[in-house]
Amino acid sequence: MTAPILPHDATFVGRSFATAAGIGNVLADPVAHAINVARALGAEPCDWTDAALSETRRHLELSFSAAEAALRDALGEGELALPVTRLPLDSAWSRVQVAPALVGADLLAHMRVRAAVGLLARWTGEASADGAPAADPDLQWLQADDDREIALQAARLAAAERRWSATRLETADPASALDFPRDILSDLVWTAASLLGQALCAESRRTMADVLPAIVRASDAVIAAYHGRCPIEGATVLAALLASRPEAGAYLGQAVAQRRLLPFAALAAEYLSIPADRLLHVLVHAPAEEIAGVCHALGGSPSDYQHLLMQLRVARASLTDGAVLSLVDHYQGMTDAAAKAVLDRLRCPAGLCAKIDLAQRIGAV
Repeated sequence: MTAPILPHDATFVGRSFATAAGIGNVLADPVAHAINVARALGAEPCDWTDAALSETRRHLELSFSAAEAALRDALGEGELALPVTRLPLDSAWSRVQVAPALVGADLLAHMRVRAAVGLLARWTGEASADGAPAADPDLQWLQADDDREIALQAARLAAAERRWSATRLETADPASALDFPRDILSDLVWTAASLLGQALCAESRRTMADVLPAIVRASDAVIAAYHGRCPIEGATVLAALLASRPEAGAYLGQAVAQRRLLPFAALAAEYLSIPADRLLHVLVHAPAEEIAGVCHALGGSPSDYQHLLMQLRVARASLTDGAVLSLVDHYQGMTDAAAKAVLDRLRCPAGLCAKIDLAQRIGAV
């Protein structure tokens, strides 16, 4: 669905919703990525809020611990079974903290998205500072739906939000922690596997050539076992089921009111024909004009845009009161053409956008 959901003189059926401005195009700017890795792991100050930094590091640690645990299990039945038991726990995460550049740009960006979703979900059951009502902790407005598939997907989504907002690191169970898109899961597992392989070489006095076949088999086994569990994919399925209903705009507003970033992004992405993970990255990383373009295309009023900016301030330090007021004032002058230009770019494959940006940067030198 590419047409606006609501006319531009209408507002979303619901209360406030939110977003953040960005870390830039990580593919086109490896220097910016290196800086953001250092910031995420506490080496430098940055524009992220303290809460966003803490949550991103927590998700990184949890995910590397879970990936290593799964790899250890997969290696536990071969010739490396004994050497792997001699390695200290969390060997991969310890190495990442020493060499943070090991964290890939896409992996870091995804962790920041998880952090933002978790921070908003953690508000569940509490009234926000602007007086918005307490959130429904279990998405009952969808779990009670007469359509069993919708109710099932809503239940899974609520469970994912609880996982991503949990505050205890003891939940590093691979079955629940490795719920990534396949490309991100592969990146994480391969990074952990390479570090585990290094540690095994040092422990067993083998070469990487000696341990590589076992490392490859273990990595393939872990990726095969855990792919397909990503809540973003589940939210996309749920949005597709809801999009054709007459009350689709109300569902979007309800997601906003309940501070549910995953269903909101999935519904908006479905309506705008943009991949849900791409829209999530826009909400968490992108410059404010991209967020404004999305909001305008959805038929959002200046008040809606303000609520959007205000709510995700939990993850974005630059969204001060003054900055939000300035952005909202600028939003009132946004045209349909400007919003269309934003959507055209978001519908372009991310890799192609990165190459275009890189070509323009090189051409400008």
